Amino acid sequence: MNQILIYSETMHPRLLYVLSVLDSYTEEASFQLTSSKDEFKLYSGPSINYSSTPIKSNELFIKNSGSLYQNLEQFIEPAFRKSTTIFQLYPESEGEGFDLFAAVFYLLARVEEYQKNEFDKHHRFAAASSILFRNGVLQQAVVDAWIFSFINELELKFNISLPIRIYNPLWSLGVDIDQFYKHKYKSAILKLAGSLRDFAYGKYQRYLERMQIYCGLSRDPYDSMQHFSGIPVQKNQLTFFILSGGNSSYDKNHSLKLKPVIQTLNYLKTIGEIGLHPSYNSMEDTQRINEEKRALEKACDVQIKASRQHFLRLHIEKTYPALIQNNILTDFSMGFADQPGFRAGTCRPFYWYDLRNEKQTNLFVIPLCCMDRTYLDYLKFNPAEAQASIIKLFNQVKKYGGHFHLTWHNSSFDFNDEWKAWEHVLNDLIVYFNQHSKSNE
Repeated sequence: MNQILIYSETMHPRLLYVLSVLDSYTEEASFQLTSSKDEFKLYSGPSINYSSTPIKSNELFIKNSGSLYQNLEQFIEPAFRKSTTIFQLYPESEGEGFDLFAAVFYLLARVEEYQKNEFDKHHRFAAASSILFRNGVLQQAVVDAWIFSFINELELKFNISLPIRIYNPLWSLGVDIDQFYKHKYKSAILKLAGSLRDFAYGKYQRYLERMQIYCGLSRDPYDSMQHFSGIPVQKNQLTFFILSGGNSSYDKNHSLKLKPVIQTLNYLKTIGEIGLHPSYNSMEDTQRINEEKRALEKACDVQIKASRQHFLRLHIEKTYPALIQNNILTDFSMGFADQPGFRAGTCRPFYWYDLRNEKQTNLFVIPLCCMDRTYLDYLKFNPAEAQASIIKLFNQVKKYGGHFHLTWHNSSFDFNDEWKAWEHVLNDLIVYFNQHSKSNE
């Protein structure tokens, strides 16, 4: 184990957080912080000086720009500049060097999401508001690139070996269940209204589909759980996120008390994990999340520890504390609905830092790389284009030893409707993931 001593005049929790992030990248380094200049001078091992001026000859000097310790209200958005082959973040008024610690913190702590009031129609922080998207690097894991470069610099300068810790498993799949069924098990009024609407608007194929399902002549397209029984995915790589409540027009799931739903839940927990899909209006409502979590736990008889926000409606400083209060300690919402890529600049899971209370929390954030509906609804990609984009992102995650998380929906198996021609996409992707995961061992 290589003990790497970092000198800083300030023992700030933000710096300690960044050092814990660095610790997670390598198995052979322990980053220790000191504010004693004398101790730092006497230390003969690998040394990093994070201050305004160099101290000794055998050190790696990272100039402290002061950005890391700014009050939230005083944070100035840094500028992106290209250095060699990667993009780096610099303070707006400084060009004297790359403040790695400040840059990593800015993106992982999601500082920009506290500062900006630019939201889309669902009151979400959209990709267009992101510094990464505006600089054309949303689909590059810039934080990982910076840290890999930093680790390589440490190895060369101090003649040490710092092998990268590879995240295991390399990939996982999240399946959102917003509606268990497209047509089945709905009230007679809803069935009649839907049938009349389809017929009146000339949607005769959909009308015929309804009639066949109502008569038991064909399977409801959202009743797609049989697709997961035959695909090569381990239980710890598969999570079903269940919408268990909500009263908005975006919350349309069936009652968890319905016998076929209970049977489906009992089956799902044998092939994957069960997570909560907090409803549309839950992102600032601790009590609502609590009620929905308890309802799901009662229905499937498992303890819920993970969640992904419905519609990706995530309000960092309100949603995350609400999850923690409800003992939900793994979140899969760190992604954009309208663009694939790396919302926090990383493909590696990390712990959320609470900026309001200045502390690292125990909420584990697993970044969302991409989602099926992003390609269909927002980017209007055809299946081949979507598959190529997903594979490109997967290969970048593999390069950085991170974790690739893909979100799909049970409704995305409706191949006679909007998902026509997507029949083989998910299966082909999983085969690719498994083949290329093995080559990484």
